[in-house]
Amino acid sequence: MKILLSALILSLALAGRATAADAALPAAAPHDWTGAYVGGVIGYGWGTTQARDNLGAPSSDIDYDGFLGGLAIGYNKQFGDLVVGAEADIAYAGLSGSGNGGIWGCGPPDIDTCAFDVRALGTVRARLGYAFDNVLPYLTGGLAVGRVEGELVGVCVTGNWCGSDTKAGWTAGAGLELALDEKWSAKVEYLYVDLGTGHFAQGSGGEGFRADFRFHALRLGLNYRF
Repeated sequence: MKILLSALILSLALAGRATAADAALPAAAPHDWTGAYVGGVIGYGWGTTQARDNLGAPSSDIDYDGFLGGLAIGYNKQFGDLVVGAEADIAYAGLSGSGNGGIWGCGPPDIDTCAFDVRALGTVRARLGYAFDNVLPYLTGGLAVGRVEGELVGVCVTGNWCGSDTKAGWTAGAGLELALDEKWSAKVEYLYVDLGTGHFAQGSGGEGFRADFRFHALRLGLNYRF
């Protein structure tokens, strides 16, 4: 019994000394998100559209999807736990898809095929986050600009029945960024992108057909802070 009691007293004493030693060590400073950074992004986008002629008759739904990747630059400023920032990025996009015209959306029913692509995407966005030390959940939104293409497959000749369009719209989403150390951080984010309506020439009279470009993007990123 005395041996057990002595062992218990010794254990408590050692634990107390260890706790005192830990308390004497300086606490690690929380991660500071302030600063400029550059990085890269890669991801996957997907959406659904319809081709429409001048009379507004729609085709059947046409799905398009694909990968995208590019470069980003940004700046954060931390106020307490609140982090405010701005980010711009430019990415190559390979979102594409095709489908049957259905009705007179871009050609006769059950004969012609419409194809649509998003070839480039750039955004300029504000970011607002709340820091939990090195973990930063955030909301983001701003301007989106994209290069879109459309064609009636097999009939595209010298700009007739096909074309490309540069569209400006908006984007909004949310993300989560993790600081790996003082310089490097990794993030995952979701964006909804609305580029509005792309217009494409149809026939020598230039009557045109059109399609809306609204899609989702899930992206991974790696940043280096200066």
